[in-house]
Amino acid sequence: MDEFGGMVNPSAFDVNFHNIKDKWERNSEKHGFFTRKKSDNELINLSFGEYNEDLLRTIDLLTNKKYRDPFVPDFLKGTSLETESRMFKINQKAEASDLLSKINDPTINKVLDVDPKYFGKASPSKIHQNLDGKEDKIVERLNELRENLSKMNPEDFQLKSQGKLYEMDFDAEFYELLDWDKPMSQQSDFVKERIGKIVDDFDLNDMQNLGIELYDLHNQLRGTNFKRILRNIMEGEKKTKEEAYKIIDDMFPNGILAHKAEKEMQFDIGGTGFAPYTNPNYLKAKDVDKIFEIIEKQKDIANDFAERGIPPIGGEYEKVINQIMENELLPIFKNYAKKSLLSSDGGVQSFLNDMNYMKGKHNAGELASRDLGIKGIMYNAGGSRKADMKEEDRIKNFVTFNDRDLEIIKKYGLLASPLIAGVGLLGNDNDRPN
Repeated sequence: MDEFGGMVNPSAFDVNFHNIKDKWERNSEKHGFFTRKKSDNELINLSFGEYNEDLLRTIDLLTNKKYRDPFVPDFLKGTSLETESRMFKINQKAEASDLLSKINDPTINKVLDVDPKYFGKASPSKIHQNLDGKEDKIVERLNELRENLSKMNPEDFQLKSQGKLYEMDFDAEFYELLDWDKPMSQQSDFVKERIGKIVDDFDLNDMQNLGIELYDLHNQLRGTNFKRILRNIMEGEKKTKEEAYKIIDDMFPNGILAHKAEKEMQFDIGGTGFAPYTNPNYLKAKDVDKIFEIIEKQKDIANDFAERGIPPIGGEYEKVINQIMENELLPIFKNYAKKSLLSSDGGVQSFLNDMNYMKGKHNAGELASRDLGIKGIMYNAGGSRKADMKEEDRIKNFVTFNDRDLEIIKKYGLLASPLIAGVGLLGNDNDRPN
């Protein structure tokens, strides 16, 4: 069974369940302030209905004839009302983009070819830019979600408030846990080392999903004058390549790409404000030179194939290029992504979401972490989230990635609150991992 925030899904993971669960949590908080608090079953039914309305509304927006083919009569053309007529499509497209960002379906994400960081809470502007021409595929997927939703019965959803409250022993040390309240740069050395191993298993497709792509990087680097700087140091100062690399890294301590951005933006960005996997601090001179070398090597191979009368596409050509990418480029990208991630301000949630998106599985990050010895997540309890609290005074809650790490010490026979029953350990310092 999949368990989230007090709600138990009786079937395999479904994006529908994730969205219903999100609405259920919001409705639980909202209706808790009402004079007559709605029952759990009422909230589940309400959440089902709201999510179904979101799907129907999005389908309606994307299939509406006025959206697909906005008609402007001849007598309105050239008048102020022409703009008003065309605004109908613009407004509907904006509303559809907003709804798609909330539905946040991995299949639709890929259809739109939009980085997952633009979904969910972020602005739907990127979705808006990529929507045209993809409406039919998106509507097909939305109808599939509605079909799946029709097979889900609200009465089948159980609440963990029907369970018991246990005192548990969690066989874990703090350093073996992801800290939800700290950025990746402040995780324990043990966790960082394990997360680094997860990145080591990434392939080129994963890198592209994270925003690390050869031709995009090459285009950015072309404006840095890197090759001219390297040549001048080697020829003018009679330095070896390795010596020249060190000089360039000393010249641009934040990375040559960050230096380029600083010049263009007219302020010191210091390598900050970049996506978690692409901090230019960690793209050093030797890596930059290798990227230029790979691009030139690819051109030479393409010319060689062309001279032999073989089109430089697919088949043997693709096999040769892929081998170069795997053997020479991927190690650079892995190092770049790993160092960027483990020094970033991005949180545990972002990392887990990225893993889910890349692998197409809702708990891919948790499973990969578990398999490498990370035992779960710890996070500050509700009363321990004040900014001015000392770390030693905070009470921690825990989530385990493997129930074998839990041992029941005592059964209290009390009904557990649905808001806390999914937590591995609760309470004071004695409840913390030994």
